[in-house]
Amino acid sequence: MRNLETIAEDVKKLGALIDAPPFLLDGWNMPKEDGTPYIAIKDNFYLYLSSERGYQILKKEVSSYND
Repeated sequence: MRNLETIAEDVKKLGALIDAPPFLLDGWNMPKEDGTPYIAIKDNFYLYLSSERGYQILKKEVSSYND
């Protein structure tokens, strides 16, 4: 299981490959409450979540980093 720091390094590497501006690569690990997806880790699962106005609108739970 990778931690958020390792995932952040991977995000930066992938962003560099496509010349993504740094501001687009930040904030993926915390809810913004505007529908922007974010990642969390809980009980050995990776969670791909999206919240808007206090309501969870998307939740995908996977156990593999490659999913």
